[in-house]
Amino acid sequence: MGVKPVPKPKKKAAAGPNAATAEEAEALVDQKDDLVSAHTWKPIKRSFLRSSPLENSGVYLLSELPMPVLHMEYDWAVKKKNVRLFIWVLVSLVFVIAELETAFDTTTYRYKVQERCEILKACNSFITTMLLYYLYDYYDYQVAGAKKEWYKSLYDGENPGPMPTFGMYFPNFFLEFIILAIHCVPYSDFRFWTDVTGAQKPFISDKLNSLCLLRLYTVIRVVRDYTPIYSRRRLVYDGGYRERGGPEINYKLAMKANMTIHEGVFVAITYFSSLIVLGYIYHCCERDWQPEVFTLVNCIWLTAFNFAAMDFNSMSPMSEFGTLVAMMVIVWGLIILSMLVNVIFNAVVLTSYEGWAIDWLNQYELCEEERQASAEVLALWWNQKQEVKLKGAKQDGGESEAAYLIRLVRSYKKLREVSYLINRNNPDANVDPMTEIMINMKDDLRGLAEKMLGQEDAKIADDEPDPVALPIPEDTSQFIIPEMSVVEQTAAMAARVAQMEEVQSTVLRKIEQLYEQQKGTPPPQ
Repeated sequence: MGVKPVPKPKKKAAAGPNAATAEEAEALVDQKDDLVSAHTWKPIKRSFLRSSPLENSGVYLLSELPMPVLHMEYDWAVKKKNVRLFIWVLVSLVFVIAELETAFDTTTYRYKVQERCEILKACNSFITTMLLYYLYDYYDYQVAGAKKEWYKSLYDGENPGPMPTFGMYFPNFFLEFIILAIHCVPYSDFRFWTDVTGAQKPFISDKLNSLCLLRLYTVIRVVRDYTPIYSRRRLVYDGGYRERGGPEINYKLAMKANMTIHEGVFVAITYFSSLIVLGYIYHCCERDWQPEVFTLVNCIWLTAFNFAAMDFNSMSPMSEFGTLVAMMVIVWGLIILSMLVNVIFNAVVLTSYEGWAIDWLNQYELCEEERQASAEVLALWWNQKQEVKLKGAKQDGGESEAAYLIRLVRSYKKLREVSYLINRNNPDANVDPMTEIMINMKDDLRGLAEKMLGQEDAKIADDEPDPVALPIPEDTSQFIIPEMSVVEQTAAMAARVAQMEEVQSTVLRKIEQLYEQQKGTPPPQ
């Protein structure tokens, strides 16, 4: 029954007449705790050759075991029923293919009436009857499980709605019943229909047996039962899945999980198995009409091209049965084609790890560009300071100083543009020491802004916070200082950058005007 939680160690009972009773009571409590946590067990791995009373819908409905235990037994019983149904389907297909190949005469290219074929049809009819019985047993067990859940909700004081009945499952049951029931019964291929040419046609052709291959749909439930997300869905429910509004975990999610985890293998198996199954059906329904064209190999190629809604070798069905199969192939091909497109799309689209690698490299290159821009700004400022220190200020009416300030503002503006693109999730850890050396250059810009704009407007360009702050009381435990959200911090940063850009543009414009007034020509670009 999988791995169970380790039972609690038993305490040593006190000596006396009630010692055995105390030990039994404590063991019973431990066992009850173990059963209640049955959802944490691994799925039951009991052999399908063994049986359980809880496989019966009536016994399951009347059982008084804890619901977690019943859930685990229910899943095992459903898995056994689906595996048994699929095995019977495989056995029926052996008789179907044997009957089709035996009845077809490769000389006259006609399906002939033979006694041995009728025996094979009788065996297939018996297996079909068993399949229909097992199908009803499966849905009856589904109804019993739904009723058990309904009674549990009712006893817990909830409003479970109307009681589940077989009628709620009847549409799905009826659809599967039709698919499993389609087959050619014994002695139904007698010559009855006469066409316009006077040829005698069978009442029910043996070609109808080729549709028995559609019974392979039962493999979907087998795959579903062995998918972890479905087999352990009770554990997911206990984790709050339904409380968050999650829908029922069924075969759809199981198929999606398999396609997501094993995408290439899942699509490849579905594609090639569909080619073989539908190609063989094509071959059986048209080989008595066009035997030289509709060979098995050509039919498989035709199916592959029909999946893409394309023609192959000018092949087209002539019989009504072949036309019906062609329409079925095209409809299924649309589903297969969408799977292939999804595989190709996922192969092209970046994964989360690949996207992270590219984003990280982009941020690293921006940091390199920021360092280069910082070096250019510092080099420009340092060269100017050294030149003034060694040679003194030039007596050219302020032209050289204006040109220097224009280049300095442009370089600094480029630096700020690059810095703004860098995603600094931790500013304290990402502080660049080179940026801290730029404090003297910032003082120069601040002094220039004060001369041209005034002291109040120049404060906008300050990177440092306002030194005037409210006094913080000694006992701050009674106050809660709300922190700004990420959205508010982003909006504030964007507003601050916009103000700084406006100030820098104003300073640059003033300097250009000053240069033009002194020189009479626009400043060099």
